[in-house]
Amino acid sequence: MNAPHEPPAGIARRPVPAAMLAALRARFAERCSTAAAVRDQHGRDESIYPVTPPDAVVFCQDTSEVASAVALAAQYAVPVIPFGIGSSLEGHLLAVQGGLSIDLSGMDRIVAVNAEDLTVTVQAGVTREQLNREIKDSGLFFPIDPGANATLGGMAATRASGTNAVRYGTMRENVLGLTVVTAAGEVIRTGTRAKKSSAGYDLTRLYVGSEGTLGVITEICVRLLPRPEAVKTMLFDFDSIEAGKYQVFRPWTSGDSSHSYVQANTKKNFKDMQEKDEEARQARNDMLRALQDDLDAQRVYLRQTSMLTSAHDAIARVQSELTALTA
Repeated sequence: MNAPHEPPAGIARRPVPAAMLAALRARFAERCSTAAAVRDQHGRDESIYPVTPPDAVVFCQDTSEVASAVALAAQYAVPVIPFGIGSSLEGHLLAVQGGLSIDLSGMDRIVAVNAEDLTVTVQAGVTREQLNREIKDSGLFFPIDPGANATLGGMAATRASGTNAVRYGTMRENVLGLTVVTAAGEVIRTGTRAKKSSAGYDLTRLYVGSEGTLGVITEICVRLLPRPEAVKTMLFDFDSIEAGKYQVFRPWTSGDSSHSYVQANTKKNFKDMQEKDEEARQARNDMLRALQDDLDAQRVYLRQTSMLTSAHDAIARVQSELTALTA
């Protein structure tokens, strides 16, 4: 996915026409920029690809502004690239054909927290850490953690996951509804807050992971979960990958309850770790005792050697004195 390669041959740039740029400046004023530094910032992400800047950048603050910008782009057949915070690895932010970058970072408002049904609706520019700070007093949290402090709009567009995916799923399982601006500049809403629904096409799953190719996500309704009372991190050693895989997937493939199984295995592994620690401590103590015995033996030898040296010196002095008296 991230292997370097050249863009396909024959793709020509489609720059923003002067008439469209004038219309954007009339609509967004100073929030429409063609400065090189701003365009370079919006032509890179965390991938290995070189900077590929757009021709212009607009900073939107609500869904209606996004719809206006996309409608202008559709009128002039100009490419549109939604931009959140630039933390993705896919390279979909690069403006290989030029065009217009729509910066959604200013859309950072939490629209509604519905603690009673464990959902929250946010604008696309709200970041993961910001959301969890805002709702921490409710005893709830948003579990998806891709590693970066990404925007929820970007996380939905890339179907982000992370280290919690086995337990909590990915963005696909946690997004309930979206507000999307289509390529024609129309605003649609997909999904509901209801836990169970089979009405119509599942457009929410279609847009989650589309990376901005089907529309611009401007609002997201996501699931929340009760915050755990405590979070512990433990390190386990396994003899092989197969053994580690077995321990991870056993609770989901057996009749044992996950909690009781993990608890029992945690105790077992902890006991094994204690026994290994005890063995290591015993070996260390044995080594220290052996070193101490060696040091004691060396001290006795040095003391005996010192005593012999002193006796030899005394005998030599007596012999020297007797020789002097008989001379």
